[in-house]
Amino acid sequence: MKSKWIWCGMLVFALLAGACGDGSGDEVDDGASSDGGTDESLVEEVTLRYAQAGTMTPTNTAQVAIPEVLGYWAEEGVVADQSVMQGSGEVVQALDAGNIDVTITTTAQAASAIAQGSPLRIIASYVNGNIWTPFVPEDSPIQEVEDLAGTTVGVPNLESGAVPTFGALLGTVGLGLDDVDLVAAGTGPEVVALLESGQIDVYAASDGHQALVQREKDMRGITNDAFGEIGFHVVMVARDDVVEEHRTALVGLMRGLFKGIVVARENPEAGVAMLYQVFPDNQPTGMSDEEVIEAGLPGLLARLANIQPVDGLEGNTTDEQIRAHLEFLIANGDLETDDLDGLVAQMWDPSLLEEANDFDRDAIVEQAATLEWQAYLP
Repeated sequence: MKSKWIWCGMLVFALLAGACGDGSGDEVDDGASSDGGTDESLVEEVTLRYAQAGTMTPTNTAQVAIPEVLGYWAEEGVVADQSVMQGSGEVVQALDAGNIDVTITTTAQAASAIAQGSPLRIIASYVNGNIWTPFVPEDSPIQEVEDLAGTTVGVPNLESGAVPTFGALLGTVGLGLDDVDLVAAGTGPEVVALLESGQIDVYAASDGHQALVQREKDMRGITNDAFGEIGFHVVMVARDDVVEEHRTALVGLMRGLFKGIVVARENPEAGVAMLYQVFPDNQPTGMSDEEVIEAGLPGLLARLANIQPVDGLEGNTTDEQIRAHLEFLIANGDLETDDLDGLVAQMWDPSLLEEANDFDRDAIVEQAATLEWQAYLP
């Protein structure tokens, strides 16, 4: 009902503005049109092909579910045509080919594509914390990064962003992916079975997937100072032409996502439920509703700990964070460039952030407090 009244208010304002006119000749962005006073909307909805990588779990609710369920994207005139692909490599290839418009993916994959000439740019830093620490069972003989040589490493799939990032960790001690045996291990209970049977020694995946495993098995991280302090790991990337042609729609997509982050922080239980409303096939079976929520919280809370505003802006980062991450990738052979300054200027476009952060946070916090998770589970 809220989005209906907002739409009506926008329509009345647009009609009055069209009747009075200001002589500026400005046109509405994103294909908006005027028909001279018919009863049709003066602002067209804009559809953005918005892809995600990997399995959608409660970890991802702020970016895929909360804005959809609570109507934040609809209020912005944005239709998020969502698709889920196997891994970060696949979504970047689809973006480069023009098959999608915008995605959230790993910095390693995005930066590599941009350095090779792909017409893409990073428009937000979604996750600044390090989400990629690999874990081993508590009783594993593996103690240091050097001990990973010769091990079998499970990753969600071989297209996962965990692969190049794990390779970067190995590179800090002079190892590479050729020094381990990578296998697709999936996510969730199957990973625990592989660890307990000894078929994999290590699990390298994002924070949310790790949290699922750690609910079932005692695990500990394997990292070092060089790797642990690196952030700027997950970013929102769009095609250059989409930024130019559909800037307002991208701002709306981002604003809805940032509102989703606020809701998830204030009411993670409702966030978990909304994820399963959008992706009902991903909801665990054989559990009570309360157990479903309880099982989903660790992954979401782990991700939220790694999503922090910078200088008061969601999606922001610093030049130091960007350069540190890229220098880390270059040092470990995961990125090639002869002009780091030029690459940073080419890939990082924060020009949409202030507008995307322009919303009433207090109102969103108040709304989040009223949400009952029971109303959202499918």
